[in-house]
Amino acid sequence: MLKDIDNLKRCLETIIKISKSPVSLKIRLGWDEDISLELLDSLKCTGIDAVKIHGRLATERYRGLANWEKIRKLKSRTLFPVIGNGDIKSYQ
Repeated sequence: MLKDIDNLKRCLETIIKISKSPVSLKIRLGWDEDISLELLDSLKCTGIDAVKIHGRLATERYRGLANWEKIRKLKSRTLFPVIGNGDIKSYQ
């Protein structure tokens, strides 16, 4: 759904409208380019309760390190809670 933000937004709005529980979303920074700011801006009016952001592009899979600085910047620009995710290799 990262490739079609309008469709993602419509799906979220529908889920939020019918859900009796808080709704959160887990995303990456983008598919093959960083669209995270555009994506978060489009989510502002959906009523989402929280967003979990994995600090890599989808095409990067698990290579390299998550971009924690980018997650920090995105968190400072949103009104809803942002939870950073990435770089956890084991449960220990």
